[in-house]
This record gives sequence, C-alpha cells and structure tokens, in this order.
Amino acid sequence: MRIGDSQGVTTSVALVLQFDGVSGPSNPELRRLLSDALARATPLDEEDDGAGTITTRYLLGEVDKAAIATVTAEVLAVSLDMRLAEIGVSLDAVAPKEVILSSARPSGDASSTGGAADGGAASQQLAVAMDIMGHYSPPPHIDFDYIVQDSINKDTATIRHGLREYNSNCRDQNNKVNDEGYGEKDFAAVVSAKGTSGRGRNQDVAYGDDVFSTACSSGFLAPDYFETDLKEIQALKVSEVEFKQKVGNVVYIAEEDAGGLQSWAMGPVAGIAGLILLLLGVLVFRRALGPRRVDKYSDAVRRTGNVDSEEMRRFGEAGGAMDDGS
Repeated sequence: MRIGDSQGVTTSVALVLQFDGVSGPSNPELRRLLSDALARATPLDEEDDGAGTITTRYLLGEVDKAAIATVTAEVLAVSLDMRLAEIGVSLDAVAPKEVILSSARPSGDASSTGGAADGGAASQQLAVAMDIMGHYSPPPHIDFDYIVQDSINKDTATIRHGLREYNSNCRDQNNKVNDEGYGEKDFAAVVSAKGTSGRGRNQDVAYGDDVFSTACSSGFLAPDYFETDLKEIQALKVSEVEFKQKVGNVVYIAEEDAGGLQSWAMGPVAGIAGLILLLLGVLVFRRALGPRRVDKYSDAVRRTGNVDSEEMRRFGEAGGAMDDGS
C-alpha cells in the first residue's frame, strides 16, 4: 500500500443500555409495552446468580429489533462521526445486527417472564450488536477496535441524551414537515446511520432542533422507556455479550473473534500469501516442462546386454550383425 492510499476498517461492538424502574408499579403502561415485546421475543438462556436473582435473555422480534436498532445506530453514528474525524478516520456506516433484552427477577418468581411482565423485575438491559465501518489513510496504522470502543465510552453522556431525546426531536421534526412544509434541505444537518451531512455537519447536532433524522422520517420511534428510564451506557465486545440467533444453529460472531488479525494487517498478509503461492506455481510449472534425465544407474541401463568387441565401430561405419543393410 502506498502512502496516502485509503484503508478500510471494520469492527463489531455491543452497545449495552441499562434501564431501571421500567417494571415498577408507577409505570403500568411501560410495563405493558415491555410485556408485549417479550411476548414477541425468543428466549435464549436463563442464569441464576445464586444471590437471589435470575436473569433471562431474549432475542427481540423483528419489529421491536428494527426500531431499537435503527434509532440506536443513528444516534451512535452521530457521536462516532465527530469523534473519529478528530483522529483522521472517516465513518462509513453503523450497521445494527441483533438486539438482546436481559430481564432480571427475584429467584423466588417461578415464571420465566413474570419478572418483566408483572412488575417483579429489578432492572432490564438491552444490548445492540453493531458493525462499525470506516476508512483512513495510514500510516500510522490504528487499532480501530480500541478506538471505537473508547470513543463510545468517552461520549456516553451525549449518546444517552440523544437516545432519551430522540422521540421528542422526532415529534418536532414531524410537526415541521407535516404542518410547516419543511423538507430535508430546510434543516441544518441530516443524520443517519452514516453520520452527519449538510451545512451543520461540524456542529453539535445531538442537541439541536434543526436536524433531520433519517430514522425518524422512516417512521422509527424508540420505546417510551428510553425517555424515562435509560440510565447507563457502555460499549463492550460482542463476544462478551454472546449474541445468538435461534435460527438453526447460527451464531453471530464478531469480526474481532473471526480471524485473530487486526483489520489493517489483513491486506499485507494476504499479499504475502499470494506471492508465495505464485512462486510455488512457477516452480511446479518449470519442473513439469523441464528436461528429463535418465539415471545412468537405472534398471533400464543395467539390463542392456554386453556389446561384442567385433560389433564395435565408429559412427557411420557399416557391417556387423547389427547392420540393417541400408
């Protein structure tokens, strides 16, 4: 790779969202919404920590997953776009994969869904698996896995605010579009899972009301408990969350576990491997077409009969028992 050439980079991350009080008695409507989401979900596994709490994990259904994943990817992309730009990396896209809901309940509750559905759960946690893609021009080479995870964990306050205020901002956007005739170009910036574009790209768009959300325009809203009960946010490796799809035996594997090489190293390693294969091919080809030599000590030579001295003559001389008469 020449200096100035662009290098693509990809990593996988799990954004973990912690909620408190969703199932409390003061939130009957939120409790109903959560119960409905669990009814559409697929149970993955259940664990008793031995200290009085059982945690059940669910893979959310397509409808619930689409809304949460799309909104979360867009809010995260806005934050990462600015953070990565500061170190010379361009964000290409944030692609959501799966969403898992973990619901905790007292171990005395016999129902696997009763804690979340009936108000017994102490807390809920959402984990959204996403692929983060970007590009930059080395050198120097970067540890994209670390940079993405560290950037998220340093910007949790902004991301949390963006998620909590998303529905409110979306309602304002819809009012401008539907009642005041606004179009996408009338907003200072446009945000999507690819980051921020428009004349307000270099501004802090997470808090402004002059931002056009692509997710909002597509009809996606975050669950109501994002506004009221979202507490903590943390970025983890996908392998730490163990996303599993209950479709056959398919398991979602993060890129970080798939190859063991940093993304920047894959190109040079692949080039060296290709060169080795090319050299091996040349050697095999030359051997196949090269001159064939007979070992003077081979069995064929040893089986040749002795020549009588009378039959020995110079090349071109006639006569002897071996002469064909020509």
